[in-house]
Amino acid sequence: MAVGIVRLNAACCGSTEYDPASQGCCNGAIYNLASQGCCNGAIYDLATEECCGGQIVEKGQCCNDQPLPEGQECCKKVSPEAAYDPAVKCCETAGLLPKTPIANLDDCPSRVAIPNYTPPQNGCGSDWSHYIVPDSFPPGTAGLIVSFTDACKTHDTCYGTCRTTTGAKGLCDTILKLNMETACYTQLPQWVTDYFPAVLTACYNQADVYYYALADLPYFSDSAWNDAQKAGCQCCP
Repeated sequence: MAVGIVRLNAACCGSTEYDPASQGCCNGAIYNLASQGCCNGAIYDLATEECCGGQIVEKGQCCNDQPLPEGQECCKKVSPEAAYDPAVKCCETAGLLPKTPIANLDDCPSRVAIPNYTPPQNGCGSDWSHYIVPDSFPPGTAGLIVSFTDACKTHDTCYGTCRTTTGAKGLCDTILKLNMETACYTQLPQWVTDYFPAVLTACYNQADVYYYALADLPYFSDSAWNDAQKAGCQCCP
């Protein structure tokens, strides 16, 4: 009776000999370990497919050992991994978050501007304080001598434009101060600045008051900045 001989370091797949260093046996079929895998008895292509909970799926379409539903992506920043709809949610270190509204800006480091969003402009002051923050110099003057309205509207736009750059708020505040000082210098009549320089100084001082209120009173100005950024940003692209 003839006796089969198996080579050293070889194995059998059914009745066929194969090399386990480079080949595998999948439900009686031999496959190449370098380019193929075995999933629940079926051979698949490692380059384009993966084994997901016993099913062969397109590569990248498996999440927490479950096939991804159509249109969803896998968030690997959370544990366990979770499927989500990228049209309405964001995968962040803080978890799966809605694109809008943003609850905490720090949770959304990759935030971007909401498409077609236009920041509101209410002049000087925030939504709750612009009634008591004068838009003119001298404050409350009928028939404005100097109007700060344009400077404050530019500041509103700056606050409401979605930004992630460190120090962006401070830049907006500095621009407000410079624009207010420019308004003082360009809108006061020449004879006033020539013969009554104290008036120009007083106008500059009002610009300083607005600036330092924003820079040194974070309880109020940070709240206005955060509210404006939350309104103008979505958590991720």
